[in-house]
Amino acid sequence: ITSSNFDLVKRFLHRTISGLTVGSNSVRVGMVLYSDTPSAEFYLDTFVNKTDILDYINIIPYRGGGTATGDAIKFAKNNLFIKTRGSRKNLGVKQIAVVITDGESQDDVTTPAAELRRSGVTIYALGVKDANVEELKQIGSYPDRDFVFNVDSFQMLTSLEKNLRKSLCKVVVNRGFEKKDRFILKQ
Repeated sequence: ITSSNFDLVKRFLHRTISGLTVGSNSVRVGMVLYSDTPSAEFYLDTFVNKTDILDYINIIPYRGGGTATGDAIKFAKNNLFIKTRGSRKNLGVKQIAVVITDGESQDDVTTPAAELRRSGVTIYALGVKDANVEELKQIGSYPDRDFVFNVDSFQMLTSLEKNLRKSLCKVVVNRGFEKKDRFILKQ
């Protein structure tokens, strides 16, 4: 991923989050950036309003590096989807992760993704450009047609926005939850 493509991902995130109702009693958003090593940019309880999240996304610098998607998923399970960082799973709030990648992971994704799903998190896998579709299927929840998306270029991320928002709403409504915590993994 280049700096210009990273900016396109940030714009995609900005537009997607703009369409959410963010607040301590509604949608919460956290973000992990990953390459060789994952790091939390912010947690589910860091921001209580959308404007602060959007402002923060605008200033995140491009860092580059490898693609350790499995480590990032494991990091999210152990460090973001926890009560002390704002998760409300114990209150019945739907937990959703959106993993965005542009390549093939340099580590195992199958085990960490299965463990995250088993912990009660619905996972969306969004692949861009050179993403490995089979690997995306190992990451995303089932069925693939609802939780795995792939586009040929970073410019085409825009085409995912509407489908992703529709799918997120469907998951929440069909499972009877009014509130949700969201977490975005971004390479």
